[in-house]
Amino acid sequence: MALIEVMTRDDLTGPEFTDGYTEALRRVIETKHEGHHLPEAPQATARPGRRWT
Repeated sequence: MALIEVMTRDDLTGPEFTDGYTEALRRVIETKHEGHHLPEAPQATARPGRRWT
């Protein structure tokens, strides 16, 4: 229990807590609202992990 208390943070601000998804979505919405075409999405890369066969 002591480890959890030591590692717990009350403030979730700072560069390590940025929300990249919301920022990217905001840019997409603004771009569409301005009437511009969206850039092509990058190709998805394979996710590492166990593959079930």
